[in-house]
Amino acid sequence: MVSIAKIISDALDAQKMSHEDLARRLKVSRQAVSAWINGKNGPKRARAVAVAKILKIDVGLLDPFAQAAKIIDTVTSESHKIPLLRIEKTILKTGAALDLQSSLRAYAVDMLAVPESLKECFAVSIGDNSMKPLYQEGDICIVDPSIGPNENDAVVVSFPGKALVLRTYVPRGADSSGATAYDLQTPNADYKTLTVNSSHPADLLGVVVEYRRKLR
Repeated sequence: MVSIAKIISDALDAQKMSHEDLARRLKVSRQAVSAWINGKNGPKRARAVAVAKILKIDVGLLDPFAQAAKIIDTVTSESHKIPLLRIEKTILKTGAALDLQSSLRAYAVDMLAVPESLKECFAVSIGDNSMKPLYQEGDICIVDPSIGPNENDAVVVSFPGKALVLRTYVPRGADSSGATAYDLQTPNADYKTLTVNSSHPADLLGVVVEYRRKLR
């Protein structure tokens, strides 16, 4: 079993965050974070939820009991269903021809129950390890198409004639033609960074706002 210390350390590396960055966002001492990473102790339940949110990992990796409580709370409040797509098998029309809502319905392999707050989102199931350790095969990401990305957000992007991809968003400003440019990075060294600009256009479909980990 992977230790909590390694999970936090790997997630910090994936998010390009330092011990100090995490401590500052949690409003705890650097020594407290160092103790977690050195395996001396782990974050308490309430703190584990905050750590998981900041590092974009499943809280169940840090505290299985907190995950169980979250699942129970979520299930009791779910009353809406959104389209679920298989990310590696979905190829959408891009550019002006893209009708996102129609495409989501057409390519959905299932419908996922979510709370009312997520009813305008869609979901994708992950079929590879391109974003490991942040996400792994079998996980489900819930994507909000209505919000723009911040740096290091996980996003879903559609390239012309290719399957959807899930990557980390890194803005690059404007390219030589004035078009918005950004990189799509992954913490997995087996997968290359993708670039979006006027020469390599793509549609950014939305930002990951929640995910559900496959435990078995």
